[in-house]
Amino acid sequence: MFAAPNSKVSVDNLLHGAIIDSANDACIALAEGIAGTETAFAQRMTAKAAEIGLKNSSFANSTGLPDPGQRMSVADLATLARYIITKHPNFFKIYSEQEFTWSKITQQNRNPLLKDYPGADGMKTGYTKEAGYSLVGTAVRDGRRLILVMAGMEDSAKRKIEAQKILDYGFSQFKNVNIYEAGDVVSNVRVWGGEQHWVNLITPNTFAVSLAQFEQDQADIRITYKGPLIAPLKQGTQIGTMRITVDGAVVAEQPVAIAEDVEATSNMWRKAADSALLMIFGG
Repeated sequence: MFAAPNSKVSVDNLLHGAIIDSANDACIALAEGIAGTETAFAQRMTAKAAEIGLKNSSFANSTGLPDPGQRMSVADLATLARYIITKHPNFFKIYSEQEFTWSKITQQNRNPLLKDYPGADGMKTGYTKEAGYSLVGTAVRDGRRLILVMAGMEDSAKRKIEAQKILDYGFSQFKNVNIYEAGDVVSNVRVWGGEQHWVNLITPNTFAVSLAQFEQDQADIRITYKGPLIAPLKQGTQIGTMRITVDGAVVAEQPVAIAEDVEATSNMWRKAADSALLMIFGG
């Protein structure tokens, strides 16, 4: 971003430089300001990556320049993009800005989708000799967001063309399917030692997934939970997971929770009977 040596630059402007200009000077300044050294910051990035669910990511610097210790998978880039969009919407807005000026030098956002792809509002281009021309892109159409990750393109022109093709395919072929609304009962399970023998399980949030038509025909829904369930139980406690699989691969998952409080029984005979049955048959 052409920040002058020993000058003072706000964090907000450094973020604009890093995101819009791909500015290495901004990245290093932020890293050293946060962690003291770029190496220490890279270690914190690696730890944070694991914390938010990135499974194949490690960092050696703040800039993304080639290094044997610097790796991210395509799946991790998609997960990170979704994390930024959902958890940090104020910062995500920067990714859609077309240009940024510092030291009287204006630079354009390199994201090719922002200029002429309807609904595009992020995120980031990249290039290394090893990875080729790459892009993490996202767009919204009819209230539905898709995230694209691609790498290995031969040049920036081909990157733009292929990115638009993939997003077009995604919007035309995949449709949002509402599986359950928030609070819907999805199953009921046995309770041991309670005032009632069964309790409903619900989805705390709306459960929707994007599927192609052939995937809708093949989708399988399964619920797993931690048992046996022994009273007392508190409403809203998340005890398991609902998963949608297509051809054996998990495409979406959602927690399931207890629908209502279940008090422990005060009836000694019921308690004894439940204990005996639990020992014999398990949960």
